[in-house]
Amino acid sequence: MPNYSPARQPSIVTACCVVHNLIIIHKGRDEYFDGYIEPDESEGDSDDDGGGAGQVELVNTSPHSVQTMGTRRDELAITMWDAY
Repeated sequence: MPNYSPARQPSIVTACCVVHNLIIIHKGRDEYFDGYIEPDESEGDSDDDGGGAGQVELVNTSPHSVQTMGTRRDELAITMWDAY
């Protein structure tokens, strides 16, 4: 792995997220990605509050749902920008 400068590293993470989302949009869901569940490290721990660790929530990626989520995202961005 190349040694990227600390200033460049956030851009790499963002680029990976963008590429991942483009793949999902154009190729569809990945059965391996959807089926992955992290082991619950607190399993059996009496302090476990059932906060959702290890649970997978599938997201509706139908064209209508994607459009609705995009509209909501844009509304939130505008509200945040106006408040700034």
